[in-house]
Amino acid sequence: MSPRTEEQKNNATIPPRSSSESGEEWHPRNKAIKALKEDKLAEWKRT
Repeated sequence: MSPRTEEQKNNATIPPRSSSESGEEWHPRNKAIKALKEDKLAEWKRT
């Protein structure tokens, strides 16, 4: 296994809360919220 870079070490993937709402149309968090509402969070985490 290769050592992780500093950028990889600091890149946390934290899903939004289940009660969160979509914000502005372009915001990347909306994709995560949609996956959470459709119960596809595991699929979202892999992207």
